[in-house]
Amino acid sequence: MSPAAEVKGNGVAATSSMDVVIVGAGFGGLYQLHYLRKMGYKCKVVDNAGELGGQDWTWSERFPSWPELRRYFQYVDEKLDLSKDVQLNTGVKSAEFDVNSSQYPQEGIELEGKKVAVIGTGASGVQTIQEIGPQVGHLTVLQRTPNLCLPMNQHKLDPEVEARVKKEGGYEKVFDYRRNTFGGFHFDFLEKNGDEDTDEQKKELYEKLWDGGGFRFWLATYKDLLFDKKVNDTAYNFWAEKTRARIKDPKKKDVLAPLLDKQPHTFGTKRPSLEQRYYEVYNQDNVDVVALKATPIETFTEKGIKLKDGRDLEFDVIILATGFDSVTGGLVQIDIKGTDGVSLADKWSKGTWTYLGMTTANFPNMYFLYGPQGPTAFANGPTIVELQGDWIIDAIDYCEKNNKKTMDATAQSEAGWTKHVAELCDITLFPGTDSWYMGANVPGKPRESLNYAGGVPRYVRETKEVAEKGYAGFNFDAPYDTGKLGEKVNALKLN
Repeated sequence: MSPAAEVKGNGVAATSSMDVVIVGAGFGGLYQLHYLRKMGYKCKVVDNAGELGGQDWTWSERFPSWPELRRYFQYVDEKLDLSKDVQLNTGVKSAEFDVNSSQYPQEGIELEGKKVAVIGTGASGVQTIQEIGPQVGHLTVLQRTPNLCLPMNQHKLDPEVEARVKKEGGYEKVFDYRRNTFGGFHFDFLEKNGDEDTDEQKKELYEKLWDGGGFRFWLATYKDLLFDKKVNDTAYNFWAEKTRARIKDPKKKDVLAPLLDKQPHTFGTKRPSLEQRYYEVYNQDNVDVVALKATPIETFTEKGIKLKDGRDLEFDVIILATGFDSVTGGLVQIDIKGTDGVSLADKWSKGTWTYLGMTTANFPNMYFLYGPQGPTAFANGPTIVELQGDWIIDAIDYCEKNNKKTMDATAQSEAGWTKHVAELCDITLFPGTDSWYMGANVPGKPRESLNYAGGVPRYVRETKEVAEKGYAGFNFDAPYDTGKLGEKVNALKLN
């Protein structure tokens, strides 16, 4: 694939020519960088961040904290010598197919003794609330929809045990196994439906999954839990019973963990957040919760927030944990132009179109990881970016070996894949819930399935079949209106 990408500097670096430009220095971007460099390609990673995500690495906790993940990225950087091909503090403003040729202080802010409001109880809200609750003078949580949180069951790892597991090949076994599970984790759905067990057997299973912690209660349960509402209701009842027992105030119980007759949504059809002490925070005398559907916000004031019931709430700090444009947002926020001159944002304004969840028609030689219509939010991120990364690496290698300069999905293939993704989702319980899984969290965004609901093994099989058939569904070296001969494929303007 001889066409190169042209990277235009931000006023500091001069224009340079690359075989591959990778946007994002997370797990997926660094995985691509490492393997594409090994294949001999000249690559450059660009990222808005100021740093990447010495000794042999050993994890200290079951669920690594943010500081430990940063140290891990630094370890990987040193091990693989990645930084020399990474340009940090650099964002992509636009990208165009050329046929011719806000940051926040990481050290935190002082909240001790202050009156604080948190708006939103998604993943960011849950993490924030359980951390700052014991510190602030008074905390008011403004909640639109209860988060059906699951216990993280965090604990420290024994370095000696971890060293033995690593030595005996335990890590390799886990890495191999997760590629064969629905969600790309080291556990999987049971090979039976919920109605095959008695109520007592269901409760025994739920207790076991609950004690196991993490996403087991969501993704290691009955295989029809996300398809059969009656089975799903048994899981919700168990969740509500367990959660309500941790909340002392009767009114807060009903706001944070309603009973089934006032269920906010079907269990598991919104991403359940993992928590460590989230519900206990609400037992503090200095913590209140406002149900926004019953009492909406009218406006922000000079001193705080005014509610529609007339109350004026005064705060020193207001934290907005209101979410973001997930799955597609990171792509459409860049002004990416296709061969027909249409931007990606315009193309997807009425609905998302991809082929295999990694490409989209009229944007040749552009691939995306962990994006729309892949397993993405229904699966473990590192697993998905590795599987998709391997597929993309193989596709680039195929083009190079067969002297193909451009690879572009056809309109027919992306239409077929988009229909396939919708059909997989439609037989589940997901469409019945307004969530970011369905694009329903952003006003004006098309409501559609943004994730592939067929599971990791099926996704791997289907994408592999495309490759084995000579990358069926793609056009190679399509006759674009080139005007003059040239080799540059993508021009990226950097901030």
